[in-house]
Amino acid sequence: MAQNDMYVVMYKIIAYLYDCMKKGIEPKDAEWGSDALGIPESYWTSIVEDLVEHRFITGVKVSHFLGGQSMVSAFAPSVTMEGVAFAQENTMMARAKQFLMDAKAAIPFI
Repeated sequence: MAQNDMYVVMYKIIAYLYDCMKKGIEPKDAEWGSDALGIPESYWTSIVEDLVEHRFITGVKVSHFLGGQSMVSAFAPSVTMEGVAFAQENTMMARAKQFLMDAKAAIPFI
């Protein structure tokens, strides 16, 4: 599994939003956006759209424009109970979590 694998990116987004919710702080766009995750914005937008459509996250809207452009607008983004369950119970999400834990152990500053 790679750092930019869809499930790894989904896990990072859900985990960050869940952590913010538990701490009672507002998520910072710069912490969970495409630049922070090191992926192209179009790929990030597609993943965020999937998370919204499956009701794993709320407070986020994806707008589509002529020419195929899309834009993500976040207004108090947070993870839902379904999102937490998905991150904790889905087999691919478990692999993504383990991958991130192994990567962090091998390279502590990532």
